Amino acid sequence: MDHPTTHAPPIDLDALPADLAHQGLSEIQAFLHWLAAEGQADAVSRTALVKYRAHLVEDLGLERDVARERLTPVKRFVAWYDEAHPNRLPLGPTSAIDRRVAELHTLKSVAETLNQSVDVGEAIDAVLAEVSALLSVSTGWVFLLDDADNFIPVDAIGLPPALAEDDWRELRRGPECECQWQLHTGQLKRAVNIVKCSRLEEASGDTRGLRYHASIPIRARKRVLGILNLTGPSQEIFRGADLQVLEAIGDQLGMAIERARLLEIARSRRIREQEVLLRISHGLLSSLDPAQVTELVVTEAANVLGADAAAFSLFQADDRLTLLATVGWSQDWLGQQDWRLLPGGLTQRVLTSREPILEPDLSETLAAQSAVVQAHGWQSALAVPVELRGEIIGVLTVNSKAAYHFSEDDKRLLGLIAAQAAMAVRNAREYEEKAEEAWHRNALLQVSENIRNLQSIEEVLETVGRIAPLFLGASHCGFYLWSSTLQGFVPRLFVSTVDMPEAQRDHFYSMSTTQPGLGFDRLLAERNPYMIEAAQASEGDRELLDIFGADRVLLVPLVAHGLLVGAMALDPSLDSDRFTPRLLEIASGIATQTAVAIENERLREAEIEAQRMAQELELARHIQRSFLPDDAPNAPGWDICPRWEPARTVTGDFYDFVPQEDGRLGIVIADVSDKGAPAAIFMAVSRSLLRASIMANASPVNAITQANRLIAADAESSMFVTAFHLALDGDGCIHFVNAGHNPPLLVRASGETEWLAQDVHGPVLGVLPDVVWSQQAATLAPGDTLVLYTDGVTEAINKDMAAFGEERLVETVRAFHTGPVRELTAHIVEAVNAFAAGQPQFDDITLVVLKRIKD
Repeated sequence: MDHPTTHAPPIDLDALPADLAHQGLSEIQAFLHWLAAEGQADAVSRTALVKYRAHLVEDLGLERDVARERLTPVKRFVAWYDEAHPNRLPLGPTSAIDRRVAELHTLKSVAETLNQSVDVGEAIDAVLAEVSALLSVSTGWVFLLDDADNFIPVDAIGLPPALAEDDWRELRRGPECECQWQLHTGQLKRAVNIVKCSRLEEASGDTRGLRYHASIPIRARKRVLGILNLTGPSQEIFRGADLQVLEAIGDQLGMAIERARLLEIARSRRIREQEVLLRISHGLLSSLDPAQVTELVVTEAANVLGADAAAFSLFQADDRLTLLATVGWSQDWLGQQDWRLLPGGLTQRVLTSREPILEPDLSETLAAQSAVVQAHGWQSALAVPVELRGEIIGVLTVNSKAAYHFSEDDKRLLGLIAAQAAMAVRNAREYEEKAEEAWHRNALLQVSENIRNLQSIEEVLETVGRIAPLFLGASHCGFYLWSSTLQGFVPRLFVSTVDMPEAQRDHFYSMSTTQPGLGFDRLLAERNPYMIEAAQASEGDRELLDIFGADRVLLVPLVAHGLLVGAMALDPSLDSDRFTPRLLEIASGIATQTAVAIENERLREAEIEAQRMAQELELARHIQRSFLPDDAPNAPGWDICPRWEPARTVTGDFYDFVPQEDGRLGIVIADVSDKGAPAAIFMAVSRSLLRASIMANASPVNAITQANRLIAADAESSMFVTAFHLALDGDGCIHFVNAGHNPPLLVRASGETEWLAQDVHGPVLGVLPDVVWSQQAATLAPGDTLVLYTDGVTEAINKDMAAFGEERLVETVRAFHTGPVRELTAHIVEAVNAFAAGQPQFDDITLVVLKRIKD
């Protein structure tokens, strides 16, 4: 049965709690305006909240995250309103059709949110928010079962003080509550169960009269994942229509949680596969010997799939399938051939079908008759074709002594390994078959492909240091990077393809090249490859020869876009003709690619750093903006409007509105002496200290005095703050203190102007701890306007370096002071911008404009 429609008490926004009024008044007012437009000016209820959320998303087109943020203070307002009017029946839809529409809106919104959620916590949070907005229930929580079948609290909303006093997460340590026990013992058989809450019954403290909850088991594919509880004071609060909605939402939540978990499992599996393939790829690139390639493939395949054995067979020139590498095979079987093409055997079937084959239980197949299977005790097997350019060139097989060991995912992964193996075999064959020129071109291509997507200079050098010796017949490869600061080559990385003493490696990194010797001098002057020979070596050159343990070392310049970025050093083989003109060309090509990659990475790092700094400044701006009120509070008898236009991403200007215990409103406008990030930090500190002082002191002079002591004690730089603070009375009287700030402009209703207490300037804040200010007073009659501003207004300059000045400010205010202060504020900013005529804003522009209006 729907709740009866009743008239709600008048809505008194002045009675709002201070924190709610200052943090969300504009959003609450927007909600109330919408209610009025809908003809339900006093129908404050959770049902109205649901419809308003649909209005924000569907009518206004707001993103869900934005709508949720705007709804936060409105939800708190509705909760406060319900609590402030306990005798008012909760308002529901005016008819069964309205109720059904609200339910369908919620189900649609929940479904859309859950379909977009890939995180379990996000899915649960969305459900709690949507359900609490629809039903007359403000308290709920969710427990999920972990792998040990224990209930773990994951989210809660609207907890009463009796539960909120304890850390919600610590509830996992306590005993199970009644609903959890019933779920474990199979007593929660319905989709929604009304249970008396043992946790609330045993709690000490204020439980807000909550006693029962609707317990919804969260299930997916008949498996229990957890429990969703929504709590109320009686069983009757949960109506039949509500239970149907909760049943549907519980099913949707279970599916969303299960989907999120499956996505996480799939993501982990993909990461695992990528790591395996990357490791194999790196290993395959390090060798072009077919024997080493196949040995690596079977070793990695057996390891990653947990197999007891693996074999890699390839067709040779005589078209015989030859076993090239094995793991876990008995030596007695390695020389035999009969097993390979056993009719009906696994290998023969793969070659015939050209498809991967998974045998979960070999005892059920003809392959069980194979002597090799029986001799090794294999119970399951998996085989995939090794295919290259549409041609089957071999078979990759893994075996296990346990039945049903391999899965379909293993089959896919083994196929990917086989594909990489096929590519490695192709490269090895091309290495053996191709001419030197083709091989040299392949060398440059390999270097380019391997360093193209690397993300650091170290990765580039490590990759080139591993590949270059392979192609150039060297045992060691050392890299030096040019330092413009030291005006010399600095050792960066040493790669060795053979074992070498650590002392020899350490000698490389400790070598100084600021006075490098003949070899490096020639490299720097000519920027061409240069061979250091022992017979002609200088003292610095001999040090380099000692490091490499060779009679000759080739130095190759690393040049990118005409800029020398470093040098690559390699030791040739004992063959004096090893570095032929072709190989020198290859070495130069590798060096050029390396240099370009290094320079690109440096530019990328510089760009990333610039972007990081810009993002941090933008984040600082958002944080700083959050310190300032979005709008002025409602002050009876006054029209107030602030405006904040920072000249940089962050600023030193700020303003604030501080309600005081005696009912007056404190207003402050201030300007930090410096600019940029230091001023922004000092502004945050000063704003907090000023706000705290004003809240603690009703008298403006006492507030300023206390704030000055605190700021001076905390200031460790030469920065200071100018501030103007006034306390606003409803009768038009203001009491104020000027701490070195621009005197406000007072425009009477008649158009007469004056600078408020222009000659009564006190010192600035933060310089000396013990300073005395005088407090002044003034009275504004209806129609009088007071303009508080920072010097960014009057000191704005145009292209002729002339300042906007106080006279132009007076003219602008007198021209528009009869209208609303929001329009006056906009006219002031427009006048300043028009005067500047495109000149960059020199200083922050901050305004607080007040007008006395009739009570």
